Amino acid sequence: MTMTKSTILPIEPLMAASGYTVASEFGKQLGLTRGAVEAIKTRGGVPIMRADSMAVRLGLHPLNVWGDAFFQPLHRSA
Repeated sequence: MTMTKSTILPIEPLMAASGYTVASEFGKQLGLTRGAVEAIKTRGGVPIMRADSMAVRLGLHPLNVWGDAFFQPLHRSA
């Protein structure tokens, strides 16, 4: 069982968990521009593998950010 790269997770829970609710400040922590963060929001989120690495980079565990939604791709492929 593996996660598919096409699974998309919303970015807002990561922003909330990180404490950076302003796109420019959140982006700065990840080396992204405000525009890049806004584009992620517009697209509906980020691919699960990128979401994982973004969370880790912010010192967070993906399960604490997205809860069971992070593991749903695993359950669907079983």
